[in-house]
Amino acid sequence: MAYHLNYIDDMDLKFTKRLKILFTLIFTLGFSQLNFAVVATEGGYSNKISIFNGETIKFYISTSASSYQIEIYKIGENAGLVFTSSTIQGGLQFIPSDAYKNGCNWSTSFEMVIPNDWEPGVYKAIFPVSSAQFENNGEIIFAVKTTNLGSFSTIAVILTVNNWNAYNNFGGKSLYNYNSTNLQKADKVSFERPFTLSSISDFHNWTEKLINWFVTENVVAEYITSVDLYQDPDLLSNYDVVIDVGHDEYVSLPERDQVQNFVNNGGRLMILSGNTYWWQVRLEDNGRTMVCYKDPNNDPELGVNDEVVTTRWYDYPLFNPEIKLTGVTFREGGVVNYEDGVLPKSQGYGDFAVYNSHYWVYNGTGLKDGDEFGYDASIVGVEVDGNDFTWQNGIPTVTGNDQAPTNFRIFGLSPADNRENYPNGHGIMGLYFTENGGAVFTASTLNWTKGLPNDVDVQKITHNILTQFLKNTFPPEIVSWTPGETISKIINQESVFINDRENIFLSDPSLNFHINAVDPRGEAINYIWEINGNEVINSNSSDFIFNNTVPPGDYTITAYAYNSTDTSQISWNITTANSVTNYAVSGTIVYDNISASPLSNVTVQLTPANGGNNLIVTTDANGNYSFNNVVSGNYDLTATSSTQFPTNFINATDGLLVARYFAGLQTLNPLRLNAADVDNLGGVNATDALIIIRRFANMISTFTKSDWIFETKQISVTNSNLTTQNLKGIATGDVDASAQGPF
Repeated sequence: MAYHLNYIDDMDLKFTKRLKILFTLIFTLGFSQLNFAVVATEGGYSNKISIFNGETIKFYISTSASSYQIEIYKIGENAGLVFTSSTIQGGLQFIPSDAYKNGCNWSTSFEMVIPNDWEPGVYKAIFPVSSAQFENNGEIIFAVKTTNLGSFSTIAVILTVNNWNAYNNFGGKSLYNYNSTNLQKADKVSFERPFTLSSISDFHNWTEKLINWFVTENVVAEYITSVDLYQDPDLLSNYDVVIDVGHDEYVSLPERDQVQNFVNNGGRLMILSGNTYWWQVRLEDNGRTMVCYKDPNNDPELGVNDEVVTTRWYDYPLFNPEIKLTGVTFREGGVVNYEDGVLPKSQGYGDFAVYNSHYWVYNGTGLKDGDEFGYDASIVGVEVDGNDFTWQNGIPTVTGNDQAPTNFRIFGLSPADNRENYPNGHGIMGLYFTENGGAVFTASTLNWTKGLPNDVDVQKITHNILTQFLKNTFPPEIVSWTPGETISKIINQESVFINDRENIFLSDPSLNFHINAVDPRGEAINYIWEINGNEVINSNSSDFIFNNTVPPGDYTITAYAYNSTDTSQISWNITTANSVTNYAVSGTIVYDNISASPLSNVTVQLTPANGGNNLIVTTDANGNYSFNNVVSGNYDLTATSSTQFPTNFINATDGLLVARYFAGLQTLNPLRLNAADVDNLGGVNATDALIIIRRFANMISTFTKSDWIFETKQISVTNSNLTTQNLKGIATGDVDASAQGPF
């Protein structure tokens, strides 16, 4: 097999994913055999990527084997070998120079009628090739469909074959410059050519994990393709739940319209995908050729039929943003744990922070607002979608300024490195309902299904959504409530907010509780309130007054909102303070420099020494902070900061001071000594000096230790307020404390 590599200059976000494969080839085959667009001579494709029982499937194969057999395996439920062909004469087939857009036009190698007793599902045909890149096997993925769609399962999973085709550069070109000959992408790509290993990885990385998880859940599904949705405008009417998985970036107008009609008519859509519905494409030649100019000015349909021009959905001349259907967009998302080192897992990225944990989506997980899940599997990445939101009472709330449905509820949040000039990119997991009872859940990340093999939270959340979507009954949504304290918190080095219902102190004669609930289907809502599990009589109201006439202690207040089929609930933990006196603790956080510059936006935490709930506040512009409602006891006072670390915080003098200290020529106060230990090994030596110099010279971008260090205190609150509980902070490596504010 011959390979050709050209230099990459395309800024497309996907190119780094392909670099790993190419670098593997470099070290395996040697530079002399490479030249940057992989031109394969072996492979195979079929006349149809999805096929009905009883139809004839044809395989077109080019292989260096002199003779071979095709083996067909079912994937997922009842997996295994289902067919072995007779011996077929091998040989390489000619690849036309325009194969990438007009197809390979190979001779038929083998054909067969799909037996009527083959279960609907995904199958793969295996045949031998000589390339180690393909592990010495060629592979053709195809779906088998029952002629009575929806009779085997009312769940349809979309195989995103448009995406496979977009990235496929067999024959020399794809829809991307980086892996196309002469670094010039194609405007049209053909389905009548083999999929390369990198293009079919979309299936193996994401869809196959969902199929295998279905086996553990005893879930059966039917499988359709992007092309099926283009060719059959009524296809989804056969199903109740549709699942879009992995990467569905390239979508035709008939496909999008059909999915939109499906949810508008009460269908339930699960988008376990990211970078979803980004480009519009057209299919030609009865679905065998895919068109995507990307630049609308190059598309001959511009000014002729603008609604089918192949560009980004939100862009000129379409102005039909995908967010209206999906609730999210890559435009406001970005990349996380990306292969170019942006927001890496090593710094804590790759998971979702939990919000609205009282929703049924989180039932059985034990997760609470502010918790994180999915880190081990890096479920947030590589590309994620988001929307415009604001903070309301400690809850991220969609604004609708970007045409996202305003009833979109945010369940998960992750910072993202935005690539579309949006100021605050985020990955956002959430759900909304349509006026006619449809529902759309989006995980908003390519990697969601990577959590299905082993992450119990991802498994449970996916189970909850699929189960509820199949039931097609939904409880009322509790969308806001009082009381609740808004507290700031640092998650993934980002300052966010949490609505805390765990630390409510009641010293007044009474406290008013209120929930605002809406029903997705417009049903009547009834209410029940409980105190410590005991129902309150005559409480069919969204309001409840808790009178402080009970003995001092801890109480759980729970509100239930229910319709004819389902129930939602939300709880508060309160402490009655009849005999409890509350105090204030306050102070200032400053930088350990000669100016004692105040440090703003520092998170200050008061932690009970004997256990209990932490109190968290943030310093103001003058570095001041204040805790109220502090009960008597011993506490640890600590501080952290997520302020960006400018390179001018450190200089060569810092390295010199560390070297002098190590040589016994310099003394340092405890805070600056801590700042000098940049390798975080508990001591200061010449290595720390070298590391500081390397960062000053921009040879490294981080220290092993976090970028900020603060003093800590142990304080005792007895019978009075505590003021002037001041702390000093310093940037790691700034041993001479030369950094100056304002911070």
